[in-house]
Amino acid sequence: MKNFIISLVSVFIVLSMTGCLGDSDSKEQYSALGNYYIISDSAIIETDDDKRILINNTSKIPSSVSDSDRIIIYFTLADGYTPRGIDYLADIVSMGKVAVSDIVELKKAVSDTIGDDNICINSLWIAHNYLNLNFSFYGGYANHYIYLACDSGNIPVDTVNVEIRHNANSDGGITYYYGFTSFDLSSVKNTQADSVILHIKASVLDGTTFYQNLTYKY
Repeated sequence: MKNFIISLVSVFIVLSMTGCLGDSDSKEQYSALGNYYIISDSAIIETDDDKRILINNTSKIPSSVSDSDRIIIYFTLADGYTPRGIDYLADIVSMGKVAVSDIVELKKAVSDTIGDDNICINSLWIAHNYLNLNFSFYGGYANHYIYLACDSGNIPVDTVNVEIRHNANSDGGITYYYGFTSFDLSSVKNTQADSVILHIKASVLDGTTFYQNLTYKY
């Protein structure tokens, strides 16, 4: 399970990695990425690794989080009865809403808006219908925006060329931020296959170009 400590910068979750979820009943702290749902008056998190977490201390759920939001939770395992269909009973330590963006069409008219500033790609992986990005950049004086863009006019059936675009808004800050965001991949599904390859490109901090291929199976 991906694990993170949570803080906030701009429109993204900013964090660092720690620990992993085990079956221990200790008060060790864990974290998980997933989607939050209200089911029969219970607060449930369905994680990206197909676990279901029932929230024990629901009073700690932030008012900014709503049904079906994508979230990241930092928690301890709680004592008590675990209902059927639930993998873990958890007490929230902290919980944050994760920004989810659709893929944007890469057109000349919007190229300046989405920018092409350098960014560090710390990790990149697909879970369910999301491309998840853990990134970092220098800043401190302006809001930063990150997009996933594709050229919709030139998409082969089996491969989608996409670019991670960063708009730093001319931020000259020297603070090094770590962040996290998710992109909804539903728009690249096609009826001719059960998967596509994402050919991912990004401009990175050392001045080179980052490339990675990931298979999105749906």
